[in-house]
Order: sequence, then structure tokens, then C-alpha cells
Amino acid sequence: MDQNNKETQFKTMNTQNEFFSLSRFWNLLKYDFNSNKLHYIATLPVAMLGIATVLWIAFPGEIKMGHGYSGTSIPFKSNSYNIFLFLGAVIYGIAIVGNSFPGLKNEKKTLKHLLLPSSNFEKFLLQWGVRVFLFLVLYPILFKFTADVTSEIYLAIHKHYVSSNNLKPSLFPQIEKFSFEQFIGNNPKTFALNLSFVVAIYTLTASIVFFGGTIFKRWNILLGPLSIMGMILIVFIYLAIISNILNPSQRGFWDINLNINDPKLFDDLIPLTMFTTLICGILFSLVLWVATYFRFKEKEV
Repeated sequence: MDQNNKETQFKTMNTQNEFFSLSRFWNLLKYDFNSNKLHYIATLPVAMLGIATVLWIAFPGEIKMGHGYSGTSIPFKSNSYNIFLFLGAVIYGIAIVGNSFPGLKNEKKTLKHLLLPSSNFEKFLLQWGVRVFLFLVLYPILFKFTADVTSEIYLAIHKHYVSSNNLKPSLFPQIEKFSFEQFIGNNPKTFALNLSFVVAIYTLTASIVFFGGTIFKRWNILLGPLSIMGMILIVFIYLAIISNILNPSQRGFWDINLNINDPKLFDDLIPLTMFTTLICGILFSLVLWVATYFRFKEKEV
């Protein structure tokens, strides 16, 4: 009886070891970093340089060496960063998340990848952790840090130029700092909900690109954004359907006459549309991760 129990425990431990081993995963992580060291080291400064360059061009005011100063009364507000935040998420998302599983891009790399002493789950977890999780966490922080530093340097240079040339103080550009409050708000009752909603949509977008990397391969740079546009279209259709249910007298099906703040759930704190979108975003992200894992397993077979 004891012998049978020992055999059962050994088989269970062996199965778990085949699925995931911390030491083996750590070795895989070190191997991946050593193989792509320059890529990982260069990603952050290149991304920061790209964000800073675009913002520098977009900021108001222009120093024309030898030709005076071109100022503007139009301020660069906190919400002016939104388009650059979104475009950066799409571009860097395609470049980083969309290029997941680089070891399966061609036959030579695939063979080398298959010979690595690690399980399918460990290889998937590595790609998910580096390409999805780290991107989701680091990109907003990187954008916020880069935007703040760039605006400080930009204003310092322009302030020095305006003051040293005895120009009107009104020419000094007005640039606000980027803030996440515009997405989340400052109401403590709805803070957690708004944060969860933003994170869910953000995660869903990255998950679509992550899944697309196993299907479209190198074409993901083109088809990935199209997939995101498809997601936006689905959300629009969803809002149109809800709008027609709540407002059956509206003129056309595509006319969205909907107050997204009503009706509300949970003591009138959570709008129905936001709550359902939040749930769908979380569920679809999980489904896409699972689908990506099985898609990856198919490629290894």
C-alpha cells in the first residue's frame, strides 16, 4: 500500500516537473536574455527617444535660430497627450507584443527553439511575462516619465531663450503635465472601477496583438492594428444594439443615442455599459491567452 502511494506521488511530481519547473524556467529566462541582450537593453531608450521626439515636435512654440521666435497662445493640455499615448501603445505594442515567439519565425529558429530543455508552458509563460505583462506595466510608466522629463527640458530651453532675448512673457509656451486622472478620475467611490475598466481595455488590446503574433507572424505589423480596429467595431456594434434596446424610437440602427452612465448597478455607482465591457474585456483577454497557448503548442507539434 505504501509502495503504491510512493509511486503515485512520484508520478504526480514528475508530471508537475514536466509542466513547470522553477529552476528550468529560470535557466530559460537567462538563456532568452543572453540571446536577446542587445534587443532588451536598447528597447527602453529607443522607446523613450521616440516618445520624446514626437512630443517635442508637437509641443507649442518654436525657436528659429536667426529668425526670431514663433509662439502660440494654444496651451498643450493634459488631454493633448492622449493621442500620442494611444499611438505609442499601438506602435510599441505591435513591435514588442506582436513579435512574440520569435523562435518560431523560421525553420532554423524553430528547430533550435524545440530543442530547448523546457516545457511548452514555460516557453509560453516567458513570452507572456516579457512581451505582455512587462509591456502592460512598463509602457504607461515609461510614457509618463518621458513626457514629464521632455516637457521640463523643453520649457527650460524656451524659458532661457525667451528671457535672454527680452521677448514677451506671453510667448512662453503653456504645457501641462500628463496625468492618468483624466482616465481614472478622482472620485474615491469609482476609482477602483475606472482603473479596472481602463486596465481591462488596455489588456484586451495587447492580448489581441499577442494572439495575432501566433497567426499573422511577420504580417502582424499590418493585421494587428486591423484586429484592434475590428475590436473597436465590435464595441461600436455592441453600443448600437444596447442603444436600440434602451431607445427603440431612435431613427436608425447605427445612431447611438445612449447615455453610458445609465442605467447603473450596485447602488447607482457602476454604469451597466461599463460593467459589462469590463467583464467582457477580462474574459476575452483570458480566452485569448489560452488560445495563444494552444496555438503555440500546435506550432511545436
